[in-house]
Formats: sequence, structure tokens, C-alpha cells
Amino acid sequence: VIAAGALLMSLSLFLLASSRAIEYLNRVVPQEVVRGVQFGLGVLLIRSATGMVFTKPFLVGGEGRRYLDLAGFDVSMGILVGLLSVMLLLLFLWRPLLPAGAVVAAVGVAIGLALEGEGVRLSLGPAAMGFAWPEAGDFSKAFVVLVIPQLPLTLTNAVIATVDTARTYFGEDARRVTPVRTSLSMVAGNLWAGVAGGLPMCHGSGGLTAHYRMGARSPVSTTITGALLVSVALLFGSSALAVRSLVPYAVLGALLLYVGVQHLLLGLKVKDPRHLVVVAVVAAVAAAPFGNLASGAGAGLLASWGGRLIGVVLERRKAA
Repeated sequence: VIAAGALLMSLSLFLLASSRAIEYLNRVVPQEVVRGVQFGLGVLLIRSATGMVFTKPFLVGGEGRRYLDLAGFDVSMGILVGLLSVMLLLLFLWRPLLPAGAVVAAVGVAIGLALEGEGVRLSLGPAAMGFAWPEAGDFSKAFVVLVIPQLPLTLTNAVIATVDTARTYFGEDARRVTPVRTSLSMVAGNLWAGVAGGLPMCHGSGGLTAHYRMGARSPVSTTITGALLVSVALLFGSSALAVRSLVPYAVLGALLLYVGVQHLLLGLKVKDPRHLVVVAVVAAVAAAPFGNLASGAGAGLLASWGGRLIGVVLERRKAA
């Protein structure tokens, strides 16, 4: 069903891109709604970050939290590691002697090795991969359960907000980042994921903020990231879960916290201060227990278009 979802998502995005419908959607969605999606994502990232530090087990895949005895008080190791990670991140962003995110991740793995290294069994070599084709019944279930709920979120955050984020950060240098090209890149990624049994994928304005705010300014950074991921997959793919278990949740939380704050600041960059009302509506619905970014964007559209309609009515009354 997951593979069928990836293939259907690939087809959906291909139809939207090839028909240029995605460009129309990009034009009709007001900037304040896009900023609201970015702000709402920042809120969700910060909420996830705090959960990783304060409520998750100490290690990814672990079963419990760790505490350190300091002057008779049990202090959560997660909080200590989270504070250390934030300080290291800010230090290397201020003095970029080494990539800040890589330093924090490396320190996190070192802590995980020091505390749980003896119990980790690593094996060399990639995981076995086979090609598979979903059965006919998988497609109907995937369309209802996966594609329909996900497509609005992909269009708002992975296409429209990502294009806007790229142009905000890079200006004219991001002229090749268009809704059509962004969609087509996800078409290729999801087609491969569906055929190879991987997970559906999409871009995201939060990921772009993470790269940019942590120093990425050229394709070299993402090329290095990709090469590292391929290397880890080929060397340790068969023990990927064991490798993952060496990373403290608090390290991931610190990285998410920084990106979330930066995304909040991006979401506040509106042309008119009155547009902040729409930003607040999107963020409030997205962060609500029943909401998400897609429903937040829908509420933002209603608020934006409703505000414009009220403005037109008031102008006509004044003219009369």
C-alpha cells in the first residue's frame, strides 16, 4: 500500500506539473497563506523538538530515559545533552570552523557510543533490496488513505512554500526553482520509491531552512550530504537500525528547535502587518489537535479571501 501511494503521488504530481496546473495554484495562493504555512511548520517543529528533549527515551529506538546524579538531584540526560547540543550549534554557527549540524550530530553519536556502544552490533554491507509491484487492490486503498490526505500538504509545503522559501533566501539565484521543476523532481523520487519499495518522499520548506541556516549556500553541501547517505547505506545498510539507535533524541530535538525558530522568523516576513492575522489563523489550525498544515492552509485561504472580500465591500460603500 505504501509503494502504491508513492506511485500514485508520482502520477498526481506529474499531471499537475505537465498541465501547468501547479503554476496556477502557485499564483492564486496569497503570500500571507504561504507565510502562515511556514510559521505553522515552525510551531510544529518546535513542539516536536520539546517532545524529543523532555518526553522521548534518551536514545532513538531506546526504551527509557537516562538520569545523572548531580548534587543529589536526578537530572535528565536528555535535557543536558539538548543544552550542550544547542550551545555547540550556536557556537559553530557563530564561528563556522566546521559545519555546525555535522559537529552536533557527531557529538551525539559519540555520546551514544560511550553510553550504549557495547550493546550495538554493527554488520557491514547494504540491506537486501528487491523490486516489487503493488497489487491492484493496494492502489484504491492507497489513494484514499495516503494520497488524498497528503496531496494538499505536499502542494502547500513541499511545492508552493518551498519555492517561496528558496526565492526568499537566494533571490535571483533561485530563479530555476519553479513549481513545475520542484514537482517533477518529486515525481522522479516517488516513482523510484514505489518501484524499489521505499517510502514516498517530498520536499519541504523546513528542510530548505535547515540547510540554509546551517551554512549551505551551494550544491556542494547537498552533494556531500547525499554522498554520505549513500556511503552509510552501502556500508551499514544491513544494520541501519543499530546505527540509528546511537543518536540521542535530544540532539535531534536541538537541531529541530533551531530550524523551527528560523522558520517562525521566516513566516513573519509579510508585506502588510495586517497579513499577520492570516498567518496566525494558519498556524493555529495547523497546530491544533485536529489540524495539520493542509487544513491550516485551507483556513488561511478562507481568511485571506474573506478579508479581501470584506475590503472590497467596504470600499464600495465608501464610494457610494
